Amino acid sequence: MNQTKSPHNPKQGFSLIELLVVMAIIATLMGLVIGVSGAIQRKTAIARARAELADLMNEIEIYKSDNGSYPLNWDEFGSWYFTEKYSGTAYTTTDFSSTTDLLSGNPFEPLDPWGGEIRYQKNSEFLYLIGSKGPDTSNGGNGSNSFGDGDDITNRNGSL
Repeated sequence: MNQTKSPHNPKQGFSLIELLVVMAIIATLMGLVIGVSGAIQRKTAIARARAELADLMNEIEIYKSDNGSYPLNWDEFGSWYFTEKYSGTAYTTTDFSSTTDLLSGNPFEPLDPWGGEIRYQKNSEFLYLIGSKGPDTSNGGNGSNSFGDGDDITNRNGSL
């Protein structure tokens, strides 16, 4: 009797090498998807930080219009902000990613999308700096008051 293999022999299957090649292809594709999604999340967070800074700058300009000069610090701005915007009602803000409630006595400290404090510095009657440390959450350059170095997201009176 002839023992030739039939193309439909159920004992035939994939070799180990074929399975390893398929697994390697799947792993490579998964790595690409994860890498691309991480880049998209980073760009989204940067865009959100820029939008939050722009919102804060608009509010700071309104503050200046009401008071004649820029605020000295976040406490001064926050006191005005909650009183003006929310008519003195108790409010725990979700604006600017902050979780503080000024009316309960906590300071106004807006946070960036990475959980870092948004920095504000009044340099003169006509100049202030506002910024986030960016995705790496570290100072971009020389010292703790560096603005605009590395991946910092900063603004100098209107130029993000």
